[in-house]
Amino acid sequence: MTARSWIFTFTLILTFVLDGYTKDIRRIIRAIEKGDLEKTMELIQSSLEDDWANPGAKYFLAKHLAYDSLAFFDIDSARSTILQGILDFEVANEDILEELVKNNLSLEDLQGLSKKIEDQHWYRALGALQVSVFQTFLDNYPRSAFSRVAEQKRDSLYWQEIRYNYSLDQYQAFLDDFKDSYLFGQVQAAYDSLLYFSWTESNRIEDYEDFLRRNPYTPYRYEAEKVIFSRSTIANRPEDFLDFAQKYWSKPLVKKAYDIHYYQTGVIAESHPDLDSLRRVIAAGLDPFFVQLKSDTFYLSNANGQVLERSVFNKVTDQYLCGGNTSDLVIGYLGGSWVIQNRLGQEIYTQDLTGFVELGYGLVFLEDSNGGTLLHKSGFVVAKDLEAATILEDRWIRVQQNGKFGMVSYAGYEIFPVEYEEIRVSGDFWVFERDGKVAALNSADFEQQVINESVQLDFQFDDVEVARDSLIIGFSGSQEALFDSQFERLIPWGDYEIYPGIPFHYTRADSIYQLYGDFRLGGQLIRANKLRESQSWMALKVDSTWSILNKLTDSIFASGLDSASLVGDFMVMAFYPDSINLCLSTDTTILLSNESRVAEVSFGQRPPTHFTVTRRSDMTIYNKEGKELFQDNYQGVKQLNDTLFAVTKGNKTGIMKANGETLIRPYYELIEEDDGLLFLLRDGKIGAFHLDSLVQFDVKYESRLVPFGDLYKTKSGGFVGLIDIDQKEVLPFEFEDITFWNDSLAWVLQDASWSLQNILSGESILEGVQRINTIFDRGHMKFSTYFKEDGLGLVDETGRVLLKPKFNEITNVGSSEEPVFLVELYSEEAEYYVVFYLNKDGERIASNAYTPREYDKLLCDD
Repeated sequence: MTARSWIFTFTLILTFVLDGYTKDIRRIIRAIEKGDLEKTMELIQSSLEDDWANPGAKYFLAKHLAYDSLAFFDIDSARSTILQGILDFEVANEDILEELVKNNLSLEDLQGLSKKIEDQHWYRALGALQVSVFQTFLDNYPRSAFSRVAEQKRDSLYWQEIRYNYSLDQYQAFLDDFKDSYLFGQVQAAYDSLLYFSWTESNRIEDYEDFLRRNPYTPYRYEAEKVIFSRSTIANRPEDFLDFAQKYWSKPLVKKAYDIHYYQTGVIAESHPDLDSLRRVIAAGLDPFFVQLKSDTFYLSNANGQVLERSVFNKVTDQYLCGGNTSDLVIGYLGGSWVIQNRLGQEIYTQDLTGFVELGYGLVFLEDSNGGTLLHKSGFVVAKDLEAATILEDRWIRVQQNGKFGMVSYAGYEIFPVEYEEIRVSGDFWVFERDGKVAALNSADFEQQVINESVQLDFQFDDVEVARDSLIIGFSGSQEALFDSQFERLIPWGDYEIYPGIPFHYTRADSIYQLYGDFRLGGQLIRANKLRESQSWMALKVDSTWSILNKLTDSIFASGLDSASLVGDFMVMAFYPDSINLCLSTDTTILLSNESRVAEVSFGQRPPTHFTVTRRSDMTIYNKEGKELFQDNYQGVKQLNDTLFAVTKGNKTGIMKANGETLIRPYYELIEEDDGLLFLLRDGKIGAFHLDSLVQFDVKYESRLVPFGDLYKTKSGGFVGLIDIDQKEVLPFEFEDITFWNDSLAWVLQDASWSLQNILSGESILEGVQRINTIFDRGHMKFSTYFKEDGLGLVDETGRVLLKPKFNEITNVGSSEEPVFLVELYSEEAEYYVVFYLNKDGERIASNAYTPREYDKLLCDD
């Protein structure tokens, strides 16, 4: 019987439920023992025809179906047959069960065969290594001891099939179908990764933002926020950092954004995640600190003498020894390396240092022998392995490596690679040089292109020159061109020199001038043989005649002239065939004679606002608008302030008001203005005129009057004294010098000895002082050392003696805001330096004694 016919016959048997008497199971066993397969199968078939619920017959049938050497081998049929046989034990008649007992065939035998068939199924699945075969095994044997391994192998095979297809749908199907798989976490991670990278494949910042909106709990949230942080803050604008901090979740990035914003603006955001810590750091950084030395260990202390937390080092930088330490960072050498801390003693960074520079806005450049590190004070590294770093325009960071320049953001994002010979800001332009060529961008375009990450640099120039901040001259070979801030070409490329101006620009080549600009001229002047210009005027010679242009009104003022001569910045002399006109920038003209001379009136460092016209012996003073102020036979005029003029007449000088009123008649040899006083000199004596009160001091003193609070210091009879505004002596003229201390106290020098004296009473607070030195002066708070034979002492702004004169050195090691005084006394016999520190109230806050070797370590080299 063929396998096909047997399966057909077997199927037919399973179709009917047959009743009949039980065939002898023993006969089946004997046929098996004889090896008569055909007889065995006939007997099994006959037995099942007689009674379908026949566990014995099904046992032998399943056993033969499970023989893989037989032609009708069918392991799946064997499985279903033996399972049915086991179920038959519940419904078989007593004769069949009795027959089974007689032939030593039990339920355990059927169950054992079922286990062997299960094992065959398992080994078949192992041999096939197919997802479907393992799934079939699991469907057939859900409680098998092999089910866990089968699940793992099924899942592993399935994952290998779909893993490198990178299909979100296939990954999702796996996660939906196999929620209990041991690979679920791995597949979920792969799904999350594929989702993240496929969503952000275009690398647009908008896609990262959209990804987070649609997948707020993605494990890639930090990675996405990090990209958004770096790129949304690329322009280093404070508002961008604040916006990021208020929109996103990742605490390290939010803290970094808030920290950068604080150091840029000085504004503390209430939503800062470490608000209390930041406030403590800021508060601690307000106090200056100074250096103490104990047992070869350096201690950094605040102005109250308290050692800063964890600020104990083996070495400190030399600049710390000189005082003025107000940084919110502390740097010291400890345990074999330099440690950078904040003022709370919290370690920020560790690096070997040769120096450091605070760049501002929270950035510090740490120098070492191999390069440098750009560190933010909040503790993160912006960039490493640098030669230098610079802040441009208060927020852009230029870095240097190997002699080349690039730019990074505060977040460390590369804005420009380090490949440029130069990056600089000039006027309204950013200028880049690379490979000997130059590109430029205006500041607005530069920022917008940086924000959009779309910077386009056109290296079209050999060099550039910025004019008036908003114009740029480009050079290429021997040619030049002029561009505005939008790079609209105002003057085309050509072989000439370009002179940008207001409102006209012009070129010069071969003694020919070409004008460019928006002319509102009756007949436009374009080319000229000669050109002269000042701030207000332009004089042009075309062929044989001259014309003058008023640059302020953008118009031709006069033409057909024989000549034109510029006078200062706001005047021009127009020479007609029969007359001479002085033309002012206000379009006013003054008729001149042939012998007239015109000159600007000097006004210190300020631009002249008046001028003189001299006709024969008369000099007339005009203001800038051409209004005549006054005239006389003056030899010279000098402007003192907006309303007063010093006039010289017959080698004597007086004072005139702008309205022509004589304030002081020409009587003095010299008049100069300083500190609101006009100084008068006559016959070697000096007097003064007080401009505000119009009080005149007699010309009888030997030196200038120097304001001294509400008084004046001057010299008479070879000695210095103080007078009030009524010329009454307040301190008599009997001192060699007087130095201001406060409104009621003054240091006076007499017989080579200084005294601190009450100005009004004349009472001396200190006497016999050989020299004085102000070591701290904040106006409301002053300290001076004074020296006597026994040493140095210290006095404050009220005249209170804080230290008697017996010390070798007194130095401010605090800051210019908060003094701390190091006081040193050397004992020659003991060969020890006794050092203590005073605060601004004169209180001792720390002290120590040093050998000369130890004390040398505390000395400032500056």
